[in-house]
Amino acid sequence: SNPNNDGYSFHYVFSSGCNALQDWQSYMFFYSMKAIGFDGNVTRVASCETEEDASILRSLHNQQIKIMSPRFNLHTTPDYTHLVPGPKYNFFNKPFGIRHFLEHGLELPSRPDLHKRTIIVVLDPDQFLLRLFVRNMTTEDEIWSNQPDHAFKVVDEG
Repeated sequence: SNPNNDGYSFHYVFSSGCNALQDWQSYMFFYSMKAIGFDGNVTRVASCETEEDASILRSLHNQQIKIMSPRFNLHTTPDYTHLVPGPKYNFFNKPFGIRHFLEHGLELPSRPDLHKRTIIVVLDPDQFLLRLFVRNMTTEDEIWSNQPDHAFKVVDEG
């Protein structure tokens, strides 16, 4: 546990579909988290068109991902690409999939006490971390900001 987190934990969440492209991106995301020595939890939120697709993905996750860490999780959701009439719109999966995870996976907002000291970081499967996030950056040597004098250096509630 990082001393700059003041008792807070991180939950890294990324959204994906149920397809081969995002399977390998997800594998690399999980692997990169393992490589940097992550602390907290990591969850792939996968929006699947069918229950069969979700079942196959759960099996793949257990065989290839969960063996890297018991804190690597999978949360499957319905496919949200057809919420409105017209052509399929893939970008609905991220906001509605994350909402599904927050409500059904983390039991928010009904159980806020469970996650009061949890910082949720939402990323994409094609992103890789080179180092851990920290809550308190007042002792960090390097802070990236276009306004360094006004950069927030501690993540608080709200």
